[in-house]
Amino acid sequence: MEVEALGETIAADSQGIEVECHRLYTAPSFGRFVRVAADPPQYAVVTRIGTAPLDSARVVQAHRLPPGELEARKPHLSALLRTVFSARLVGYGTATAHAIGTPPVPPRLHAFVYPADPEEIRRLTASPAFLRPLTLATDIVLEDLLLATLAAAREAWGAEAPLVTWGKYLARLLVRDYLTLEGVLHRLGEAGAWQGPGGERRTRVGGLVEAGGGVVPPARRTLQDRAAGVAAAAAGVRVLGPRPEKWEERVPLIAGTAAPAAPDAARRTAPPSRDPDDDPFAD
Repeated sequence: MEVEALGETIAADSQGIEVECHRLYTAPSFGRFVRVAADPPQYAVVTRIGTAPLDSARVVQAHRLPPGELEARKPHLSALLRTVFSARLVGYGTATAHAIGTPPVPPRLHAFVYPADPEEIRRLTASPAFLRPLTLATDIVLEDLLLATLAAAREAWGAEAPLVTWGKYLARLLVRDYLTLEGVLHRLGEAGAWQGPGGERRTRVGGLVEAGGGVVPPARRTLQDRAAGVAAAAAGVRVLGPRPEKWEERVPLIAGTAAPAAPDAARRTAPPSRDPDDDPFAD
């Protein structure tokens, strides 16, 4: 069955596209993947949706009519309005291979835009690099965008979704944005995205392994590990590793919750940071 086009591009550059929907109020959901009919096809993630008058000088007024009755009594209104959405370009490719990053040229205007099918999404998100262009998007609530995009990607993958790979890459991308990283991982945890068979929580993110209620980073912690550790500790998971007193001090400020104290043995055996200048938790 032929898939109906969502709309067509009315503006485009190397980073993103703006699409006018063919029908009012039929934009894809925030964070969904779309395909632009170009050569080669280009892929983008929806970042903004809006409905407004075609004439920007026109003032919209309330009619005090419920949905359905409004369209029945004033059918001409739909001809005066349009729904548009913006999308961030994240990759391009052929039927068998996909590249992550900026397409060689932006799509042409009036190119038709379609929802990306699950197979296309899986090929595009097999590498976690698709997340990088999203973290560079501006004027967007990044945490919400990442959550919506990961949900769309996970839906296409099903139980085989490479959550571990995505999480580790996010920890690297957001190494200096701990609040966003903590928010993404914590909300994914609340949604059960990290649950394993039987419902037990098992996560491996940024070199951290959660097992039996504790997260144990490797002895030589990287900035990636620290960022993922902030998220885990802020979510209430016990953290063992270098300089635990710093975790106890800083995590409550990030999440508003106190992290459980690390055992004395961990305090005694934890090696000091090799480079204080490279430690974001150093005073």
